[in-house]
Amino acid sequence: MIQLDISRYFTTESIVRALTSMPELKSPVMDSIYTDDKRRNHPLPTVSVSDLQQSVKNIAITKRGGEPVPVYEDSMNITHIEPQPFRPSERLNGVDVNNLKLLDDSGVELLVNNKIDRLRRIVRASTEAMAAQSLKGSIAYPMAIEGCYGTYSVDFGSTLSHSIGTVWSDSGITLDAVLADLIGMEANIQSETHYGSDIRFWAGQDAFMALAKIVQDIGNTSVSGIIDAKTISIAGFKVELMNSSYTDLTTSTQVKVVDTDKIMAFASDAPFEMVYAVIDDLDSNLTAMPFFVKHVKDPRSSTIEIIAESKPLPVPFTKGICWATAI
Repeated sequence: MIQLDISRYFTTESIVRALTSMPELKSPVMDSIYTDDKRRNHPLPTVSVSDLQQSVKNIAITKRGGEPVPVYEDSMNITHIEPQPFRPSERLNGVDVNNLKLLDDSGVELLVNNKIDRLRRIVRASTEAMAAQSLKGSIAYPMAIEGCYGTYSVDFGSTLSHSIGTVWSDSGITLDAVLADLIGMEANIQSETHYGSDIRFWAGQDAFMALAKIVQDIGNTSVSGIIDAKTISIAGFKVELMNSSYTDLTTSTQVKVVDTDKIMAFASDAPFEMVYAVIDDLDSNLTAMPFFVKHVKDPRSSTIEIIAESKPLPVPFTKGICWATAI
C-alpha cells in the first residue's frame, strides 16, 4: 500500500510556483506565429467554426438613424471543431516510491517537478508539431486509439500560393528576379487581407542555399543582398532559414516545418490563434488552460501516475500565409 503522500505538490499554488520557476520553452512556430498574445483559453469542449478567422475589413458608413451594418453571416450549417487532448503520463513504481521516502521535502518536490517539467516539454513539442502542420491549411495528426494510430483531421482551407518566375537554382537567376518573387508573395497576402504590415519569409534549406549563392554572385544584378545570422536581407525583405522539424509518429521520420525546396511568407500581424479548450477532467474543475497536471495513486500496483493534459487547437489565418516552390 502506498504510504507516501505527494498531494501537496499538486495544489494549484504548488503547480503555478513550479511552472513559473521552470525555464521558458522555445519553439519557432509557436514563438513566431502563435505568440503569447494570440493564445486564448476557450470555455467549451468544442470550437465554433464561425468564430474562427472572421474577416475584418472596412464597411460602409450608416446614415444617421439607419440600421446597423451586420458583420455576421446567417447560415443553416452549424459546424464545430472538437479539439483532442495530448495526455502524456509519467509513472513512479513501488521502488521509486520507496526511494522517495529517503528524501526530505525539498528532494521530493524537486523529483516531482522534474517529472512535471518533462511532461510540459512533451506537450510543448507536440503542440509545436501540430502548429507546424497547420501552416499548410490543415491538420492530420496521429491519434492514439487502442494501441494503434488513427488520424485527427481538421481542414481550415487553402493557403495562398505564388508561382516562381525563374527557379532560384537556375544559372540565369538574378536577385532582381528573387526580389520580384518576394514582392509578389507579399502582394498576394496584402491583396487578400488588410494584414501584412509585417511580412516574414521562411526558407527551406535548399532554397536558402540557392538564394545565398545568388547573393554571393554580386555581379549578376543591380540589387544587393546581405547574409547574416541565418538571414538573407534583400531590399528590406528578410528571408530566414527555417530548418526546424517535428517527428511523424506513424513513420518515425522527421518532417520539416518548411520543405527544403520551398519558401513561406506569413503576415505576423494576422490573427493566428492558439485555442486551448476546456480540460476533460473533474480535478481540473473542467477549466480551460494550456497545461494541467495531476497525480493518481494505484494501490493495487503500488504506483503513482503523474498525468498531464492539454487541448490546443492551432488556428491558422490561411490568407495570411503564402507558399512558393523556389527550386
